[in-house]
Amino acid sequence: MEERKIAGNEKVSSVLVISAIIVTLFVLWGAVSPGSLNEAANEGLNWMIVNFGWFYMLVTAIFVIFVIFLAVSRMGKFG
Repeated sequence: MEERKIAGNEKVSSVLVISAIIVTLFVLWGAVSPGSLNEAANEGLNWMIVNFGWFYMLVTAIFVIFVIFLAVSRMGKFG
């Protein structure tokens, strides 16, 4: 990763710069055309639900089983 020095020993990595640019673009898109951003976000959400809804349910079920396991195990006892 490329790093740039700023003010003393602090460094700014290229990941931070790219992330900041992407966030800024989304904020500008929302400010300039909120209806368009809303439509695109809804389309993306619907696509995710249709194509990866099963994965979300699987991960949620595994997490619940893991939490129940922790609760009934030795690690789940307080004090």
